[in-house]
Amino acid sequence: MGAFHLRRIELVTSLNELVGYKAGLALTRKQMEGILKGYALLHGDDDAMLRVRSEEFDDVLCKLLYAVGNISSPDSMPRIFRLYHEFKKNRRLFPIYVAVNERWNKHIASVADECVREAKPIDVSPVFLWAGKEYGAKGLKVATTLFDAVQEDRQKSSLSRFRTVEWKDEADLNGLFFSENLATPHGEFFDQRFVDFLSHNFQSIDQINWRKFEGLTCEFFHRVGFYVEIGKGRNDDSVDARIWKKGKSAKKPPLILVQCKRQKEKVDKVVVKALHADVVYEEAKLGLVVTSSALSPGARKVCKARSYSVLESNRETLKKWIDAMRTPYSGIFLGE
Repeated sequence: MGAFHLRRIELVTSLNELVGYKAGLALTRKQMEGILKGYALLHGDDDAMLRVRSEEFDDVLCKLLYAVGNISSPDSMPRIFRLYHEFKKNRRLFPIYVAVNERWNKHIASVADECVREAKPIDVSPVFLWAGKEYGAKGLKVATTLFDAVQEDRQKSSLSRFRTVEWKDEADLNGLFFSENLATPHGEFFDQRFVDFLSHNFQSIDQINWRKFEGLTCEFFHRVGFYVEIGKGRNDDSVDARIWKKGKSAKKPPLILVQCKRQKEKVDKVVVKALHADVVYEEAKLGLVVTSSALSPGARKVCKARSYSVLESNRETLKKWIDAMRTPYSGIFLGE
């Protein structure tokens, strides 16, 4: 592959713009340097001219996209190149892969000129219909794997304007840590791009803004089908969220009262005592402490001894929530 010449500041700007477009996140230069530790080309005089190989640029871009949770692997090698060897190890699927891949290539070749001319996406559903008819569930599995590989390669390519999500804006990554604002076009209470970032950087859960932590909790319950009412943030009488079954009126007693604790130390028994009192007062079914740590032994002991209807969602639970909410790496159509 070839190389190109540009100033250092142009390299930084180009990478930043591509991450903003592909992942919908705006990174600071410091954040980029933190991700790309040891990458010397980012350091030095901004006006210095650099020679950057095309494959080197794509490699750096992939590392950035992976670091913010946008792609499944930091490897810039196109996955489509590896599929042949992956399927060759499976005697049952390999012949199906060969047939589906041939059908795929013929279909793309037959519609590519028209799609480019009319600026429309490439509909690959005919390949899926054929694969399902010819080979059943195995054919659909192979077609899906092939499609996912093509889509992933287009997502991480610096030459492609394809992106898996049409982000409506660019979210400032600093907002996850320093802003109390929960408004976003990509989530009810918590931005999807922050979910994706935390899926690859879960240790950052300890540093996110306290209000964002409450938003993350509410976002999970909203997505699994509950009606959620988030607290005011301040002066909320220690109840950070109220949760009802979907369809239930908020005028009725809530199903769950939530107390959020984003902290490193374990949650003490005074918190569960106060939450239990609120549960009784509001006639809720139970209380839930959501914490980036865990309940202390004393807190667990008092809940058991006094039969408090208070449960915990701890650090391990939060990781499962985030993994469940992250953006899938695959989609349905190819398009620019």
